Amino acid sequence: ALLLTVAIAMMQADAPQENPTRMLSQWYLYFSLTSSIFCLQSTLRSVMLMIYVEPLDAQASFMFICQYLDYFGEPAVVMMIACANMLSALIIWVFGVYGRGAGLVAVVCCFYSVQQAILTFFYLSAFKNPLGYAQESRYKEAVDSFLGKEYPGGRTDEYFKRLKEGIKDAHLYRSE
Repeated sequence: ALLLTVAIAMMQADAPQENPTRMLSQWYLYFSLTSSIFCLQSTLRSVMLMIYVEPLDAQASFMFICQYLDYFGEPAVVMMIACANMLSALIIWVFGVYGRGAGLVAVVCCFYSVQQAILTFFYLSAFKNPLGYAQESRYKEAVDSFLGKEYPGGRTDEYFKRLKEGIKDAHLYRSE
């Protein structure tokens, strides 16, 4: 929601050039508009998911997350796309207002920032618990079986009954 206000403010601000019909100003508006739309979409999806998960107990919320896992990952991806559009609009704005020299500096600075964010993500995602506790991530282990694969399908009452009983590989018990 915070990025949504920034994206909307960018869209409502003055164009980077005096003539708003110039190509640079049009691209600035395009990136600002798409960023605003993506931020709004991500915010609404997050709110809807919170409304459905909040009243559930831990076990039911885990089953809900497993059932609709794609929807839980989508707001983060959409926010990354929105941030990329905001950075693109920022670079265009700097080019339009301050010229080529400052624009190139903005490109280099944004490239460096994005590179650092990606590296940080890779370093953090490679973390393994060095203490070897069993609580490393029960949820991550259970969700890993769904990542990178087609929707498991075949969600039956039997599947949820077995998942509720705590059968470790409940995703294998699908009706064909």
